[in-house]
Amino acid sequence: MPNDPTLLVIGHPGHELRSYEWMRKTRPTVLVLTDGGGAKNHPRIERTRGVVTQAGAVAGQLFGTFTDRDLYRFLIDGTAKPLVEWTSGVAATIACLRPTTVVSDMIEGYNPSHDLCRYLVRAAIEMAARSGWPVREDLCIPLTGNPQEAWGGRLRWSQRIVLSDAQLAEKLLAARGYPELLGEVDAALTSHGAECFRNECFYASPPGSLLDDGLPGGPPLYESHGAGQVQAGLYEEVILYQQHVRPLVCSVRGALGLL
Repeated sequence: MPNDPTLLVIGHPGHELRSYEWMRKTRPTVLVLTDGGGAKNHPRIERTRGVVTQAGAVAGQLFGTFTDRDLYRFLIDGTAKPLVEWTSGVAATIACLRPTTVVSDMIEGYNPSHDLCRYLVRAAIEMAARSGWPVREDLCIPLTGNPQEAWGGRLRWSQRIVLSDAQLAEKLLAARGYPELLGEVDAALTSHGAECFRNECFYASPPGSLLDDGLPGGPPLYESHGAGQVQAGLYEEVILYQQHVRPLVCSVRGALGLL
């Protein structure tokens, strides 16, 4: 067993596969913001519970707390209270567990739930520091593209794990054993090749407010993708960064006394 506790906090079930070998090495407590049900509300959280257990990690209490439709409604309506409570729960987990390292999703502008998870984790880390436990390493993992080239190569990873052939084979087996993600896994392997995922890269969180650091560049992808979802009748309104995401994060931080 590792000597130092670690914590992995992800927005959607399946993200744990991006840091599978790290999970095997450090055996973190894992928290998940949503159940991964998507617009059609088909949860996949129990699949992730199996992956987490298989890797020797532990599912925490905050494990698939909200549906994706819950989170969509929070963003559209500006509903902060459930997210304030969830963030306080993450801060309490940090204060109790006292992890040296916290890993969470990277802000990429790809999916608002991924980005929101990162904002909430940063707030929880700040709360835990005020309570007497400053996290030594606040790291994030890219969820799209080549793990070594976050933000199109504009960011430089601070830590990297290079998997052996056996470790890579085990990671790919776990990924292919996740039926709900097979399309995404196949697309990633086709675009970048299996060798690309031999590397698990972790990026240090920049100083200051994440809201002031901006996005990778241009409008977030989730805005244009959301327009298509609305047109298809899956959602009623497009989630926008300036209109929905940023104000909600500010409301949560304000309620927690972090503004």
